[in-house]
Amino acid sequence: MWRIGIVTAALGFGGLSWAAEEEATVPGRVEASDVYVRSGASMSHERLGKLQKGDAVRIYRRLGDWLEIAVPDRFDLFISAKYVDVQGEMGIVTGDRVNVRPGADAKAGLPMGQCRKGDRLAIRRKVGEWYAVAPPSRTRAYVFAKFVTAEGTVPAAAAKPAPSAPGTTPARPVPAVAERPEARPEPSRFRKTPDARLREGTAALIEELKKPLAQWQFARVREILTPVATDGAPQDRADAQRLLAEVESLEKLRAGEQAIRDIETRRQALEEELVRLPGPETGGSGERPGRYLAVGWVVDQGVFLGRHGTHKLVQGNQTRYYLLSNTYDLDGYINRRIGIVKGRVERLPEGSGADLIAVEELEVLGK
Repeated sequence: MWRIGIVTAALGFGGLSWAAEEEATVPGRVEASDVYVRSGASMSHERLGKLQKGDAVRIYRRLGDWLEIAVPDRFDLFISAKYVDVQGEMGIVTGDRVNVRPGADAKAGLPMGQCRKGDRLAIRRKVGEWYAVAPPSRTRAYVFAKFVTAEGTVPAAAAKPAPSAPGTTPARPVPAVAERPEARPEPSRFRKTPDARLREGTAALIEELKKPLAQWQFARVREILTPVATDGAPQDRADAQRLLAEVESLEKLRAGEQAIRDIETRRQALEEELVRLPGPETGGSGERPGRYLAVGWVVDQGVFLGRHGTHKLVQGNQTRYYLLSNTYDLDGYINRRIGIVKGRVERLPEGSGADLIAVEELEVLGK
């Protein structure tokens, strides 16, 4: 259920803007100190920096509790150097629909907009394989609305009109602020409408989350949703941005699961090293140099014909040795981690899975 809930919770929040350079804005002023500016309209999006009380902003629209604003000029945005031809302090974009990001990394948050071929950018410095640039006109940022006072009426994100009654002509909406028409986005390589792409991406994400965590792959989800986040209708952009932010969170979760598996593998390797380390007791019948002959967890074998020993010594999912003992009641050590100090090793035929140790002396290392 939690997997489906992630997608349901993803809908209805802010996202990236793709608008014409000449879109009208409403002036506003920040009313608090240390107000974060983010790359999307939610707390999970990348922080670009802070605004201070009295700072001026240019507002495009309201998205729920957030305001979409022009990126303040003092903030740096980043574009891949391989798509920019630098000429002095200016750069000419050589690719089409090149992503502009909040950091100098392809994984540094979601794109904040795109540049078209021929766009001119003010280059500030080079960071590795990226250029820090002044914010292009088609990039947008977001601030929490309660910290900003607008000096005019801020339009809300466009909503889908309700169906008209039969035989009537729908009323033409009157904009709250006079704006020039938005430039029509360049044709996408998808032939579907933004709504269809959004549904397709959501369905692809749900299908991926039905798989075991280690098998999650979100490349297809990103391929579908990224164009919606840049050229979709305002609400579709917001939904796609939120879904892509959730994808980033899920990828971090998957990476954490892999880290846990790596730690367990390393722990097992260290236990193997412990077995080989010389200790205060060495030598004797059946022993090899080191404190312990073997280290692992005691597991009952159960009763079946042809079994070797009465118990098993396991590490991870691997049986290291079969065990028997005339000295200890090994049932009392089931599910305990032990080190075998002394014992006799019996080589078993190939195919048995492990050799057998007749335990003469052991130590409990953990429960």
